[in-house]
Amino acid sequence: DELILALFDKDKFSFDDKLGEVRVRLQSLMHYDDDEHLLPVSLQGTVRFRVAWTQLPAELLEQGTLQLHLQSGVGLKPMDRNGSSDPYVRFSLGGRVQTSCVVKCNVNPMWD
Repeated sequence: DELILALFDKDKFSFDDKLGEVRVRLQSLMHYDDDEHLLPVSLQGTVRFRVAWTQLPAELLEQGTLQLHLQSGVGLKPMDRNGSSDPYVRFSLGGRVQTSCVVKCNVNPMWD
């Protein structure tokens, strides 16, 4: 399984533009109780997030709760005419999808 962070530019009157994505193998996240990541976005820029993994009892091997805290993005691709973007992140893991809030007019968003 992979944790996928897909970054988008929110558009009011058309489809949202994809800013890129980051893929992290779930297996690599399970080895740390709490870990911070700064990873390149596929099209441009970087994204910073923190993950915390809480394992369940031994009888439920390889199950647990993954908490993701989206912190910031740096140098994301400007998609709007004003040279900026309105970025948000769509997280997906194991068929579940969550979406962050939109940060208006910013290629260096702070979600924290």
